[in-house]
Formats: sequence, structure tokens, C-alpha cells
Amino acid sequence: MFWDRHHELGVWWPMGIGLVIWVVVIGLLVWLAMRAMSHRTSSGDSADDLLRRRFAAGEIDEEEYTKRSEALRRR
Repeated sequence: MFWDRHHELGVWWPMGIGLVIWVVVIGLLVWLAMRAMSHRTSSGDSADDLLRRRFAAGEIDEEEYTKRSEALRRR
């Protein structure tokens, strides 16, 4: 039986493409999992920073800001 170089490459390239596809799929799944996990964790901001941001965005009024700020200082 005669095996030439062209025939050898013809046998292996579908497996190579399959491997590349699996690596890409697994890579995407890992990337999506990491992205989802990073959105769940806090950004490292302190409670006071978050309170200031909510006040600046208009989510809470001045009375609520003052009340919560004092509660944070008492901790």
C-alpha cells in the first residue's frame, strides 16, 4: 500500500478542525463564566462610595443619604 504526503494530510485535517472547534467552544464557555462571575462580585467600592454614587444619580434624597451615611459612620 502506498501512502503519500497528500493522503496523510487528508486524513488528519478534519481532526484538526474538530479540535480547533472544541477549543474555541470551551474557550467561549470559560470566558462567559468568568464574565458572569465578575459581574456578580462587588467592584471593591466601599459602602460610602456606593452611597455617594446613589445620591449623585438621584436614587436617594438628601435625607436618606444623611441617615445612611451616619449609620455607616457608627459601624
